[in-house]
Amino acid sequence: MSEDATGAREEDLERLPQGWTRLGPHHWTTPFVVRVGSVSFAVCSFVVVVALQFLQDLPWPRAVVPVLILLAGLAASGLLFVTVRFPQPWVNFDTGEIRTGRRTASLAEIDSAWLFATTSQNTRMLTFRFGVAKGPQVMVWLRDRKGRLLDPETTRLIVAVLKRSNVRMPVSKDDPTGRFARYNFPGQLTLDAAIAVVESPPGPKDPLPVVSPV
Repeated sequence: MSEDATGAREEDLERLPQGWTRLGPHHWTTPFVVRVGSVSFAVCSFVVVVALQFLQDLPWPRAVVPVLILLAGLAASGLLFVTVRFPQPWVNFDTGEIRTGRRTASLAEIDSAWLFATTSQNTRMLTFRFGVAKGPQVMVWLRDRKGRLLDPETTRLIVAVLKRSNVRMPVSKDDPTGRFARYNFPGQLTLDAAIAVVESPPGPKDPLPVVSPV
């Protein structure tokens, strides 16, 4: 490593926060929109339909309470799921670790990154997820439904995390060269692509670097 590169890295480390630091604001709706919006929503809809069929024989005044209890139970279950699955993320650059809830991993263990896009009319919501494929993961909005971008400080910290990670595209045994990786693993990003989308989230009219699963 050259002296210039070593000096730049030392300067970068000096500017990073010390100790455990929140990795951006925690919005529980971020994973809720992606997870529930894609899979769990269908399950919840099925449960609601079955329950309404069961309740249709009850007089409406008597059916109000069971319906309210059912809806409250579904909402609580969804909130509990996303809170446990995607808790507030923390990063420690001193020890080179990331933590979500009780799960901790080294930054070097981070091996996966995904981009989810939801487009409607002239807006595009971008959700970025990264972490250990079978371990702690972080999910943030790069661009919300109103077009607002991730704040500069959180962007800087996430990029710093990614630069210390080993994010890579998975390899299929049927495609060892990775030629069709973006189709075999929709939504997943290479390290360079992950850093690029965090630093410059694609606008509503810009092409996406992935085949988005959403």
